[in-house]
Amino acid sequence: MSGNALDGMKVLEYADMVSGPYCGKLLADLGADVIKVEPPQGDPARRSGPFPKTGMDPEKSALFLYVNTSKRGIILDLQTAAGLEAFKKLLLWADVFIDNHIMGTLDPFGLDWESVHRLNPGLVYASITPYGRSGPRAKAKGDELTLIQAGGEGNLIPARSFDLSFPPVKFGGYQVGYHGALFAAVGIIALYLAKKRTGQGRLLDISLQECVINLLPGTLHNHRYDGFHWGRVPDRPPAMGRMQTRDGYITLGANDDHHFRALRELLGKPEWLADDRWDDRVYRTKHLMTIASKLDGWMKDQKKNEIYHKLARAGIPVDRSTTPKK
Repeated sequence: MSGNALDGMKVLEYADMVSGPYCGKLLADLGADVIKVEPPQGDPARRSGPFPKTGMDPEKSALFLYVNTSKRGIILDLQTAAGLEAFKKLLLWADVFIDNHIMGTLDPFGLDWESVHRLNPGLVYASITPYGRSGPRAKAKGDELTLIQAGGEGNLIPARSFDLSFPPVKFGGYQVGYHGALFAAVGIIALYLAKKRTGQGRLLDISLQECVINLLPGTLHNHRYDGFHWGRVPDRPPAMGRMQTRDGYITLGANDDHHFRALRELLGKPEWLADDRWDDRVYRTKHLMTIASKLDGWMKDQKKNEIYHKLARAGIPVDRSTTPKK
């Protein structure tokens, strides 16, 4: 009996930063044999950090280490005949190829989809690009900031929804990359299972812009039909996000049901939170603003470090935050 869901899947990854590598990590953690190919200069994530206090070290980037666990790795220079030949041998070996370069980047090496498909007709080719492989922006670059805006999420970030003159901002970290990787991993598994029945490989075209757009429906429903709008409280979601304490700020994220349930327990289930319907996310979405001032008031009575540790011990997502600039 197989010990892991994807035992037997062979994956070649030629991708950098987050979307492609995190997709490879997800497959590897489920049992796939993933070989990551890096160019001689290495994945840019190696230089992105964060790093230990000893300073920048390409072998110790937390981002690189996190999105590349469970893989094997090799350095190949596709500019050389030997490097390109070795790469093509890996393509013949693989069931899945993950590529997150801009459309056309690999064409000069004879590694466009059509050529790769002729080389290995059974290969699932997962292409992750900012705007997909067709359309007027197929070869356009995109990053976390531009894709959050292009996908519509940018105007729903609290500060932006409160005041459209506020400069465009992005979500923290690499949310576009991580979500794109999730979409790609699900598509890869589906096409891999089909390939096992038919022997035929397919092209999976992942547009990061479309991935961001697919995160919108629930939020749009809240805005358009429930009358709920983050902009009522500038620069934060309702009764969450950055909150002021007696001597500083924390960032609170008790959005999931079990996290909010733990928060209610920590507060001692006061009268204004006594109703168990508060444990239901749909109910909270519609009514959280009615208790925002009470949560704010309670938080302002707490000392920053003390409440941070209490929330953390209760398993509630929390971080200590800097004082906002005026």
